[in-house]
Amino acid sequence: VRSYHQTDSARKSFLSLQTNIKSAQENLRVQQLSFKEGETTATFVNDALTALNLAYTEQATAAYRYDLALATLLTLTGQAQQFQNYLNHPALINVRHGASSQLHRLPRQD
Repeated sequence: VRSYHQTDSARKSFLSLQTNIKSAQENLRVQQLSFKEGETTATFVNDALTALNLAYTEQATAAYRYDLALATLLTLTGQAQQFQNYLNHPALINVRHGASSQLHRLPRQD
């Protein structure tokens, strides 16, 4: 039962971090527009970029915790061989791929 709750908690944590990512993406968008208009400095853009990358990192960490908890749960229930099937599920791959690959770069200061 404990392993199930850990897996469920890790899954919920992962999913809840999507809100943080969306907020950080919007903040970066606003800061970049403000920078282009000369209304803010590169420091604010950099801070927004750092916050977005931190949100991605937190979600990647949550994905790792979920994978670890799921592997433990499946092992304890004698279904360890099913782990790869869970990892190959298209919905999981899309979410994880997005969390790990969308690191943004600071705009150039020409």
